[in-house]
Amino acid sequence: MSSIESSRSGRPGEGGGRAGSGADPARDGERWAREALAALPGLRAVAILGLGGGHHVKALLEADPGLATLVIESDADLARETLRLFPGIPARNVCVESDWSRLLDHERVRSLTHAPFAVLKHGPSCQADGLFYQRAEALILARDRTGFFLQLRDRPALLRCVSRDRLEAVPVGPVSIRTVLELINPESIKPGAAEEREALLWKTLGELVK
Repeated sequence: MSSIESSRSGRPGEGGGRAGSGADPARDGERWAREALAALPGLRAVAILGLGGGHHVKALLEADPGLATLVIESDADLARETLRLFPGIPARNVCVESDWSRLLDHERVRSLTHAPFAVLKHGPSCQADGLFYQRAEALILARDRTGFFLQLRDRPALLRCVSRDRLEAVPVGPVSIRTVLELINPESIKPGAAEEREALLWKTLGELVK
């Protein structure tokens, strides 16, 4: 998996707000799509961070109809309006979610991350809601097919299984399941609670790797 930001100055349609350029959004979208396709490292699936005004997505789908595409958008109202204006963008290709930590609850996101894919960024969207898209990117890239990586700090259910005195040892980046297991302190588990905590741990991990 890889992360790519392909656009003019890394920000296609800069100057027109989150929806895109106020000057010529269609042309900017076409340029964004050309440069994105040229930069793809032979991958046939992409996650686009930001639907915005839709011009870049429309151009990408027209330029490469066979490319598996999933758009992640945090603004439901914007997504609704964009999909109305661009009926050629399939709604099934757009995941609308305002809570980045719940992205893996969506089957479409989990399906995409089961195979190699690239991340493409829509500049205006990432500027308007930077924290959401930054964390969304980290979350989906951390979901590795072979290692089942996850962001421990972003999973409250898992944090409850970890001894408080060991939290400082938890790295900020992706954490493997083996590391999670090593962080659980058996001495901190009260008698009779071990099975409950173990069940909670595996239930949460199972939801992540379906």
